[in-house]
Amino acid sequence: MLNDRLGILIPQTRRDAKGAFGEQIAQVREREVKQLVESCGGSDVLPPEVVPEPYAHGEQVNVGGTGLISGYDAFYDSVVGDGKLRVLCDMMGRMVPIDVDQRDVMSVVRKRCCKRRRNGRSRRHR
Repeated sequence: MLNDRLGILIPQTRRDAKGAFGEQIAQVREREVKQLVESCGGSDVLPPEVVPEPYAHGEQVNVGGTGLISGYDAFYDSVVGDGKLRVLCDMMGRMVPIDVDQRDVMSVVRKRCCKRRRNGRSRRHR
């Protein structure tokens, strides 16, 4: 079934590729074609690529760059697409989802409280 469809698609692809990429057609090894067909799992579509989550859902992040919300703290929501993240920004009391470039998002590091004891003594007893 898949081979029948490929037999129809390949001549059309060759015609299209010649016009767009020159006269030489790319050679694909039979082993690589078999790996692609096996990864389809019996369907005609390759499975979507798994994108790792760069931050935990709800983690507080800071948005940099030159956009509208640059310099604001927001909460990480999800990966939207190629290099884009969705963050939730508090605007006028509502959490608004905004898509930003992944390079502009940085994790917020919380500082420890200043009342920490040093060397077993508090600051008052110096």
